[in-house]
Amino acid sequence: MAGTSKESGEPELKRQGSLRRVVPSLPGSESMLKLLSRSHISQPNNVQLKPFNSFFLEYSIISEFNIVARHKIPGLYTAPSAASPLEWYAVLFIRSGPYEGAIFRFTMLIPETFPDSTTPKVIFQSDTFHPQIDKDSGELNIREKFPEWRKDLNHLWQVLDYTQSIFYNIETKNAVNLESTNLFETDLETWKLRISACVDVSKAKIFDPPPVDDSNCLKFSPYSEEVHGTTKKTISAGLEPRESSMKPAQKISWVQPGSLQPLSRPNS
Repeated sequence: MAGTSKESGEPELKRQGSLRRVVPSLPGSESMLKLLSRSHISQPNNVQLKPFNSFFLEYSIISEFNIVARHKIPGLYTAPSAASPLEWYAVLFIRSGPYEGAIFRFTMLIPETFPDSTTPKVIFQSDTFHPQIDKDSGELNIREKFPEWRKDLNHLWQVLDYTQSIFYNIETKNAVNLESTNLFETDLETWKLRISACVDVSKAKIFDPPPVDDSNCLKFSPYSEEVHGTTKKTISAGLEPRESSMKPAQKISWVQPGSLQPLSRPNS
């Protein structure tokens, strides 16, 4: 609900019944319009706008994550770190091709100046023996696809989509793993044997602790009938999750009909 601050006369925002972050128009006592005007005249380096950088960055990342969720890249599961929105942890399940069955972990690192930045980095924790992934650092040769980052054209979902696609379409142009490239081009059967070994190792390590201690890093555990049995039966039967016996109005409103007073509905 919006009110008016007595000290500054600026609109004051208060949270009411929502989990959304409500950010005031200004993290200080002046309006954004005044800051923009003054910074344009007396601060050409935009020093006055620094307090807003973290807000712009956060909303850019939230927007990008929503786009990733909408695209539903097959076999890809990702989440930003609990410690920093600039570090995303991901697990990729390969469903066909020479890497079929592989389960690879990687991290996407987003520059602090995003989206006015260089291209994000993708670092694999799993051994992949892929021509476009450095065998020592695990870094994907992302610049082969994104020579420069253009915020008006490029998005994080495209980085993730490209990361997934390299395991289905093997490309050796400007490769960074020369051993893998040479085998792929001269001895395909041996290359496939090396890939098969990587796939087996990745599957064997699926239940190992994640490479970093972060609550948002994806973790896996062996199947347990006690833990997973009910969900498995529900999915197999094609049933909807059991609904609460409460009526919809009881679940979403505590306001008496005809009133604007919060918590005015009597208990029933």
